[in-house]
Amino acid sequence: VLCFNMQQLIDMKVDSKDAFSLVMTHECGHRVLQNTLFPGIANGQWESELCPDFFMGCRAGLWNMNAIDKVVMGLILTDGSPSHPEGTLRALFIRHGTSLQKCITGVFH
Repeated sequence: VLCFNMQQLIDMKVDSKDAFSLVMTHECGHRVLQNTLFPGIANGQWESELCPDFFMGCRAGLWNMNAIDKVVMGLILTDGSPSHPEGTLRALFIRHGTSLQKCITGVFH
C-alpha cells in the first residue's frame, strides 16, 4: 500500500496526473528496493532516495513526461536531512535518468 500526503504533494508542485504518476514511480522504487542494503552514511539513506529519483527520471524520459520539470522545481528548493539529500542533488539524479532515454530505447530496437 502506498500512502501520500496531499499537502506535501501540493507544496512540491505536483499538480497533474503525470506529476502524481512520477511521484508514485518514486514510491514504487522504494518498494522494489526495500530489501536492498545500500552502502553509505546512515545505512545508505541518501542512496535509497536517489535510486527512486533516478527511476522517476528514467520513466519521465521514456514517456516524454514534461511534468518532471515541475517535480524537479518543487524538489530543488528542499533542504537535505539525514534521510533525504538536498534537492539539488536529487534533481541531478532525476535529470540523469531522463537523459538515458535514448540509451534505454536503443537497447529494445
